[in-house]
Amino acid sequence: LVVNSTEDNAGFIENNKGTVKNLTLKDAKISGNNYVGGVVGENYDGCTIENCHVTGASVITGSSHSVGGVAGFNGGNILACHVANDCSVNGDVDVGGIAGCNDCGTVTGCYALCSLDGNERIGGIIGLYNSGIYTACYSKCSYSSGSYIGGIVGYIFAEGRTFIACYWHGNENCDKGVGSADIDPEGITKATDWSKAAEEMNEALEAAGFGYQYEVNSDSQTTEPLVPRKKQ
Repeated sequence: LVVNSTEDNAGFIENNKGTVKNLTLKDAKISGNNYVGGVVGENYDGCTIENCHVTGASVITGSSHSVGGVAGFNGGNILACHVANDCSVNGDVDVGGIAGCNDCGTVTGCYALCSLDGNERIGGIIGLYNSGIYTACYSKCSYSSGSYIGGIVGYIFAEGRTFIACYWHGNENCDKGVGSADIDPEGITKATDWSKAAEEMNEALEAAGFGYQYEVNSDSQTTEPLVPRKKQ
């Protein structure tokens, strides 16, 4: 997939007004201005992206704000999605492994392993967080230099934040889970034991009635420490 645009809302789908499910993009090249994502540019309130994956050497690039591996902007639900290790997400501000900006949306059982490049508000899961709920998400991304870099969220803009069993592991440019916070809020933990992290995340997913669970990857050399599986 190649999308080469100078306009806002670039992605496999520009604006999601329903459900996008069971989609994998490999080696996608997507560029635009604001609201740029691999799967959708904007995910509207009440809409869902589920079990969608951005893989291979995909490159997602926005020239301004709100650039994410899955969605540029999320106001709906993103469930069981991931962005793979060799992918890259690039923008100016509000750059996230899963979504560039989240406003009242939910992100559940998602993870990002990609490289992130931006100038400000860069997060392993979300760049800019206005409000919403994050449950059992993890990141193991690499980050360029910039301001407000966080393993889960780059910058928290408003109150009403909720994190449940989210884990992160950064590089030398990422030393906390929330880039704008002095101390990470409850529900965000730096990963030191992925088996223990999987247990806590799976408890949270079970309590939420979610249809996926994490398994520890048996390949100790992999950059993907936990793999989600659909419950039987």
